[in-house]
Amino acid sequence: MVEQTDFDKAVDRWVSASLTQDTDWATLLYRLPSVYPPLVLESVKRLAILHMVCFRDERPMETEAPFAMQLWRRGKVATPHPQDASWWFSDSALQTLVERLKELPFRKAPLLMLGTPTLFHFSKHKSTQQSVVLLDKEFSDQSDALHRAFKVDLLREQPSYTKAEIIIADPPWYHSDMRAFLWTARRNAKEGTFVLMSVPPVGTRPGVKKEWEELLNWAETLGLSLLDYETAALPYVSPPFERNALLAAGLKCCPTDWRRGDLAVFSCNAGVESSAELALQSIGEPWQEIAFGKVRLRIRTHRNGWQSPLLTEIIPGDVLPSVSRRDNRLGSVVAWTSGNRVFGCDGGFALYKIAEALEHKRCPVSSLEVYWGSKLGAEQVAQVEKTAQRLREIIEVEEQEIAEWQTELNDNVVELPSC
Repeated sequence: MVEQTDFDKAVDRWVSASLTQDTDWATLLYRLPSVYPPLVLESVKRLAILHMVCFRDERPMETEAPFAMQLWRRGKVATPHPQDASWWFSDSALQTLVERLKELPFRKAPLLMLGTPTLFHFSKHKSTQQSVVLLDKEFSDQSDALHRAFKVDLLREQPSYTKAEIIIADPPWYHSDMRAFLWTARRNAKEGTFVLMSVPPVGTRPGVKKEWEELLNWAETLGLSLLDYETAALPYVSPPFERNALLAAGLKCCPTDWRRGDLAVFSCNAGVESSAELALQSIGEPWQEIAFGKVRLRIRTHRNGWQSPLLTEIIPGDVLPSVSRRDNRLGSVVAWTSGNRVFGCDGGFALYKIAEALEHKRCPVSSLEVYWGSKLGAEQVAQVEKTAQRLREIIEVEEQEIAEWQTELNDNVVELPSC
């Protein structure tokens, strides 16, 4: 509670310093260290200066389609899911990273990328002659002679593939994730290796400053020393789940690149015997995913006999107004969409089998009867049919939201060449 109070006071100070005259809402967000927009609005109201902020209803117009959007259209990257804390680099972030790479001395050793699929494709698009290895949880693309990709969940394993001279990492901004990515970087580094990593700005949430200090101390034990730190260097494209979360919080006019990461540059020192330890993340209850085109649905499954697959409400409107994995309400979630809709359910496994049947255009009732090896009762049939209809409605809504999100990012765009 004290930490949250101190953070609110810090946000008030940042807002007061940034809002010395009438200012556009987007400009105000850009001036702050990646503070979640609903918190900014709360601060503006606390300070009684709402009249100084100009909220524009019109959408920001892009001069060209974001590179990540081009990849997404071609199926090179999946629709981000909130459970993965996945954001795409904006075009300016991709260009910044390319420029930083040019400033660093490196020879012919492969460039290692951790969790940066858009940068991996950007490197291929630019036809650079640098050899690149990507480790990513969801990557699904063919490799070529210079660009190799491996599907790896760095929270479960930290492999050693190569001794790279430069490593670029974009971990989710959580304690365990950033440590796992740094650990993997160190396993693939040698003396003089540079590690460039996106890290959360001080305004991301309460406690970030302390977490960063602890991470720096831990990195030192790995033999990684901080060389440089650049604030707000890496803008991200706001994904559909964040757009929905902001709308659920009552905000309709946030710029698509309001979230900006800081860029930390480390150097690897040779001969350091690390005493650090890394606790691998426990598996927990299994989640299964079903994809309906661009819409993704994840279901927490547990096989414990028949239980009702009906979706239950966790919050009014079903869209979680937060994008944080720390949200206490997530403990009750059994079904979670890529649009940040969350639901409870007693029969998660039955729900999964219904969604699976819909994905393959099969009859959910018949599919469940085949799986259970017996006829369903009248009440069970009614529950299955009601659940199937509810899933169809959710999918239809999210397909429309994705279409609107795509339109927002692509008004008056110029198509990029083939990726």
